[in-house]
Amino acid sequence: MTNISVRCSTARGGLLDGRVAVVDDLAEARDYALRVARSLIATPNPRDWRECRLSVVDDLGDEIFAVSFAS
Repeated sequence: MTNISVRCSTARGGLLDGRVAVVDDLAEARDYALRVARSLIATPNPRDWRECRLSVVDDLGDEIFAVSFAS
C-alpha cells in the first residue's frame, strides 16, 4: 500500500493540492485520479477544465503520472 496525493494545476499554477489516498497499485491510483477529475468537472464552476491536469505524486513528492483533463 502506498500513499498518494493528487494535485490539480494549470500552466498558471496550482488549483488543488493534497487530496490524499492510500492505494495498492498504479491501477488503483489511476482510478482514484480519474474519480477526482470527474468530481471536479461535475462541480458547477466556470473553469474550463480542459487546460488542467492532475499530477499523482507519491509520499516522497515524486510525480508518478499525470492525467490531462482534455483526455
